[in-house]
Amino acid sequence: MSEEKEGSVTYFECDIEQRFRTEIKQNLKNIPESRFKESQELMKDFLEKNQTIDYREIFRIDCNYREMTLIKAALYLLEYEGKFGFCVNLTYFLFVANDPKKQGLSFEDIEKKRISKKCKFLATQGFKTFDEKNLDNPLKKLRDLRNMIAHFNFIISEDGEFRTFNRDVTKREIMGILPEHGKLLDYTNTMIPALRDFTKVW
Repeated sequence: MSEEKEGSVTYFECDIEQRFRTEIKQNLKNIPESRFKESQELMKDFLEKNQTIDYREIFRIDCNYREMTLIKAALYLLEYEGKFGFCVNLTYFLFVANDPKKQGLSFEDIEKKRISKKCKFLATQGFKTFDEKNLDNPLKKLRDLRNMIAHFNFIISEDGEFRTFNRDVTKREIMGILPEHGKLLDYTNTMIPALRDFTKVW
């Protein structure tokens, strides 16, 4: 796929928060008051229940290498399903407010949909932040790792090496969880402030 340029850099090399804020401004317009207020309450509830996790404290836990890698995998899943999932759901919830076919969906209805399908829909509606087909976007790889962990398609060696494998176990790949977790945090830690500002929850 050809690279999409913005100035001298590719679209996905741009600042994530700046890009997402621009997409929000362009695509989330004329939100009905009732939907906007519900989104405010959802954001307030999310911020209250999801306090920042101090990973440094967790990593000081006395355990062996294998156990520590397992903790890292669990934290990655928590970040993806919790924070990233909420950002996708709230963006979807706000966007479909004016869609005759989807405006009747509740937030709970949206939560039940697969994240990949929600990202695909949003990408076709102007939110390129969620475009997994763009080769510069790390989102597809982040979701693949989420699936590997959630479906237990991995093994951890005694020295803490994390290996993912496909269903027929013909190919195994060593993967570092922390680098991918860092990329995921780049998404969540910039998308949350953008959505918080849009819903005017400070």
